[in-house]
Amino acid sequence: MNLTGTPAQLKMFEALAVLLNRMPMHQVSITEIIKTAGVSRSTFYLYYTDFSAFIQDLENRLLKHVDQTQKRDLKSAINATAISPDFNTAYPVFLALVKGIEDNFPLFKALTEQDNSRQFIEIFQLSLSETLFANLEENMENKAFFEGIPADYAMPIFFSTILTIVLHWLHKKNPEPAAVVAQLITRSRYVAPYELFKPKAEP
Repeated sequence: MNLTGTPAQLKMFEALAVLLNRMPMHQVSITEIIKTAGVSRSTFYLYYTDFSAFIQDLENRLLKHVDQTQKRDLKSAINATAISPDFNTAYPVFLALVKGIEDNFPLFKALTEQDNSRQFIEIFQLSLSETLFANLEENMENKAFFEGIPADYAMPIFFSTILTIVLHWLHKKNPEPAAVVAQLITRSRYVAPYELFKPKAEP
């Protein structure tokens, strides 16, 4: 776990990750968190007004962690996959992105499968999309996109596949290592949808 916070907060985040291996999010209580973390109830309320505030703060820190792990080199990945294709340049950046999620896998998994997960997923997508657009904005007018698809539609299409792969990975019974998922994401940048399904070769 590589999140920011005070020692007490990190203990509570770690406690939640441990509890999520035993029970679904809706069964976790403040009592369970402080008991597992080894902190007092007053310590919890020193930082948070209730369980919802705790989860919201955790979500913000998770998104910040992922953003920091990939934002620095994201521009090179975009250029590599959307402008001058280069698998070897793009792969390390997508690996950093996936590892940023893998660092807190149980938390990301739980936060994307609970009842209000759609809100977290949308915030997650918006956070990364804003980074994409911020990196492309300076060169957007000079880039050629597929005929008939405006730039403001091209980037959501570009990103949607990445998010779909990440969410599928988070909820697999036996998820692959981050390195494998990063390879899948990178390869998906060079494969048109109609090329994903090909007839089997005849024996």
